[in-house]
Amino acid sequence: MDAAIAARMRLLDANLPWFGYSILDLMEKAGFGLAHQVQNELDKRGLKVAHIGVFCGPGNKGGDGFVAARHLAKRGHRVSVFLAAEPKTPEAKHNLERLQKLAEKEGNGKNKIKIRKIDTAHMPSEKFDVLIDALLGTGLQGPLRPPYDAIVAFLNDKTGFKVAIDVPTGWGGPLYFRDDITVSMHVAKKTGSVVVDLGLPHGLEHVVGPAHVRQLRLNRGAHKGQNGVLTVIGGSKKYHGAPLYAIEAAAPFVDLIYFHSPEKDNHWILRQLKPKSKAFITVEGKSGLLAAVAKSDAVLMGNGLEENAANKALVNGLLRSFPNKVFLLDAGAMMLTDPKLFFGRAVLTPHAGEFKRRFGLPASAKNARIMAAKTGCVILLKGAIDVITDGQSEWQNVTGNAGMTRGGTGDVLAGLVAALATQNDAYLAAQAGAFLNGLAGDLVAKKHRVFTADDVAHALPEALETAWRP
Repeated sequence: MDAAIAARMRLLDANLPWFGYSILDLMEKAGFGLAHQVQNELDKRGLKVAHIGVFCGPGNKGGDGFVAARHLAKRGHRVSVFLAAEPKTPEAKHNLERLQKLAEKEGNGKNKIKIRKIDTAHMPSEKFDVLIDALLGTGLQGPLRPPYDAIVAFLNDKTGFKVAIDVPTGWGGPLYFRDDITVSMHVAKKTGSVVVDLGLPHGLEHVVGPAHVRQLRLNRGAHKGQNGVLTVIGGSKKYHGAPLYAIEAAAPFVDLIYFHSPEKDNHWILRQLKPKSKAFITVEGKSGLLAAVAKSDAVLMGNGLEENAANKALVNGLLRSFPNKVFLLDAGAMMLTDPKLFFGRAVLTPHAGEFKRRFGLPASAKNARIMAAKTGCVILLKGAIDVITDGQSEWQNVTGNAGMTRGGTGDVLAGLVAALATQNDAYLAAQAGAFLNGLAGDLVAKKHRVFTADDVAHALPEALETAWRP
């Protein structure tokens, strides 16, 4: 299975409760759908009573196996369930208990359901008409380890019709379950899979959620500066508040912020900003700026930056001078930068109008992906539904509300993403940042009919805690 698909499905599984879906309900649909597919195969073979072996791992794939075993037993088949490990998730535990109760109810020597642990030294000797792989799913990374390597090797040597749930255990590695059919849930994870419809909206696996936030590296350093250093470059007399919004958003997530304004009279800008925030250190002059950027993990350029020849030389010069730094380009900086300098280390955060100005194309998910691929950057296209793409894949963010169309919220987003990018992959920073920014706006909107970009920035720590909770 493609690693990107596996990663996307792991994120979807973790995000589903946030989207309002019950894992228990989805597991029931998955197991029922699997049992239906197995029954279809038995009907083709004319087997009214079959012996079915279900080999279950500790996760939700094992839980799907328990549900399928229950439904197949109710259809009159003999079902032997083998536990490679005790179930770990609440949903899998619940369905094992249901299966055990059904086995007890059957009782009296009918032996329709047997449940036992696998002893790899004494593998089952029974003959099975159907073998179901409910061991390990998309969460597996790397080659199979004991006892799963021994179990899969054993299953491959057995006769019987072989069914894999979601993906064959070990798929993509040197040792994997050699199935006759794969029954995938929601979307096919292997070419030729039979897909069980779980009732999830099409494309939900492309929507960012709290699982992206939980992947972030945050506050792991033991000393000041180890949790991220950010340089912010922007501001003008006309737009002196823009970098302040970005600084307010970034401050809770980094240890240190340098601020530089290229305005001739930047003292005027500093007089406006200093009374409102002490979360940054002022940097003046070319040598001071170069020293600050050299010490920084990421650089945010463009908030309130005027589009002129001097600033064009500044932003392009910094990109050329620091080829290994992550740069987030917002507003004016996007328009001034040579796209040839985007490759591999730039994040752009345009709204629809800025996207069209920068690339000469209408703003759309398709065009964002095309231009991200062409220029080698990450694009976070802001809108009612944000689009985040690196040119290879794309995600959507649906948090946020109409109140966030007010001025300054884009600067908050830019500051947040830049701060996250100091310690994280830029693509993940854009995904998680879009989600958190919109969530902060939603939290504020629940408390106030009207609000400002300051309110959104101040709500970011609460948004982080909300997303981090299981």
